Amino acid sequence: MLKELRRSLPVFIVVSVALIVLLSPAYWVNPFRQIEESFQVMSHYAWPGSVLYRGEFIKATALPWHYIPSWIMLTTPLVYLFLLALGGSIILVNFLGSLRQLKTYRTEEERFDLMLFALFLLPLLAVIVKKSTLYDGWRQLFFVYPALLGVALTGFGSILHFLKKSGQESIRKLGQVAFLGIVVFGMGRTAVRMIAQHPHQNVFFNCLAGKNLVEKFDLDYWGLAYKQALEELAKKDDRLCIRVFFRDYPGFANRSFLSPDLNSKFEAVWDMKFAHYYLTDFRNVVELRKYQRKTSPFDKEFFSIDAGEAKIIGVCKVE
Repeated sequence: MLKELRRSLPVFIVVSVALIVLLSPAYWVNPFRQIEESFQVMSHYAWPGSVLYRGEFIKATALPWHYIPSWIMLTTPLVYLFLLALGGSIILVNFLGSLRQLKTYRTEEERFDLMLFALFLLPLLAVIVKKSTLYDGWRQLFFVYPALLGVALTGFGSILHFLKKSGQESIRKLGQVAFLGIVVFGMGRTAVRMIAQHPHQNVFFNCLAGKNLVEKFDLDYWGLAYKQALEELAKKDDRLCIRVFFRDYPGFANRSFLSPDLNSKFEAVWDMKFAHYYLTDFRNVVELRKYQRKTSPFDKEFFSIDAGEAKIIGVCKVE
C-alpha cells in the first residue's frame, strides 16, 4: 500500500495543481500568489454582518468554535447522526490501533473509511482552527455531506456485521430485522417530513433544535418563501391592486417568479405607510426584536409561511 501511495501521490499532486491553474484564469499571471491570496480571503472573508445563532446575533467574524458542529447536529436527521457517531468512532478506533501497532490498515475498505472520515472531519477542523467567517448556517460546508453519509454507512455496516456474528440464528435475524426497521422508519419519517415541507424542505431541523426556531436561527436566508407568501396573499385578498412593502430584496426578486396575471396584482411600495401589507423574513436584530415584542407591524400579523413548525415569512396588515 505504501509503495502504491509513493507512486501515485506525486502524480496526483502535480496533475491537481496543473488543472487548478489551467482552469482558473485568475491564477495565470502569478499562480502561487493568487492561490495564497484566495486561501487567505476565503478563510477570513471580510463580511460585516451578523448571524442568528441560538437566539443571539453574533458577528460572522467572531463565531464560537461550536457553530458548525451545532448546525450539523441540529439539521441532520437523527438516524444519520447516530450512524455517523458510530461509524466515526469505529474509524477512529481502527486508526489509533494501527498507529499503536505501527501497522498500515489491514484492508482497502478500512483505508477508504479513513479517507471518508478525513474528507468529513478535516474541513470542519480547518474552519474551526482558522476561525473562518461563516454565515447562514453551514452552507459553505455542504460539500462534506457525501462524506458524512459515507461515514454513517460505515456505522450501518458495522452493526449489520455485528448482528450476523452474534448469538443464535433466531436472535441474529430478530436483531437484523429490528435494526433495519429502525433505520427504515427514521429515513421514512425524514422523507415524509421533507415532502410535507415542500417547497421549503431546505429549512430542516430535527427535534434537538427545540421550538420557536425563528427566534434562534437563520432560517429561509434567501427569502425563497416570499413567492408562496405572495400567492397565499392573492388568495386571501380579492383587491385588484395590493400594495406590499418588502422587508428586503428577496421579496422584490420573488415577484418575477409569479405568473404575469398574479404579478400585476401587486404593487411594491418603498414606504411602509403606503402599503396594505408588510412582508418580512425576520433577517436582522431590529426586525426580530419587534417580532418578539409584537410591536408594529407585528401586532397585526395576517398569516405566515411555515416550514414545519418554523415560521419563515411573516405577512402583517398595515392599514
